[in-house]
Order: sequence, then C-alpha cells, then structure tokens
Amino acid sequence: MKLFGIPATRLAEELGQKMILNIVMVGFFAAVTRLIAYEAAREAVIASVPRGTEDMNCKALNAATSTVFLSIIRDSRFEIRDCDFESRISNLEYS
Repeated sequence: MKLFGIPATRLAEELGQKMILNIVMVGFFAAVTRLIAYEAAREAVIASVPRGTEDMNCKALNAATSTVFLSIIRDSRFEIRDCDFESRISNLEYS
C-alpha cells in the first residue's frame, strides 16, 4: 500500500482561502486514485458550492490536480511512502 501526501493547507492559503481546503482534497483524491474523472469532480464542485464561489473552488480543484501531476513528474511537493497498514489495522482494538 502507498501513502500519498500533499501540502493541502498551504495550497488553500496560497489561493487566499483556507476554507477551500476540502476542495483541494477532492482534487487530490481524484488525481491520485483516478476513481473520479476530473470533469465529474469539477461538475460536483460547481453543483455543491455556494453561488459566486464556483471560480475560487474550481481553482482549488485545479491547484490540487496540477500539483499531483507536476509533482509526479518532478518528484517534489509530493510524498509517496510505503506503509504497512495491514499490521497496523490488525493491532487495533474495536469497542
């Protein structure tokens, strides 16, 4: 299993709104997993954010996906670490 990381808070702050961090993470998730097409993620963002904030939120989505793809190419601002999640999960106790 791989663990991926992105400076999401920093990206949101660079865009001028820390509150768009969740949209940065949507873009990150879409780019890393490829389970959601970019256009589908963009349409979902536009449909779910308050009127008048669509542009700012689409910029957040773009920033995350661009960071992921550029980082994979340049190997910067993006961390990939092997993790042994199975052993960690097996040691958890559930109540």
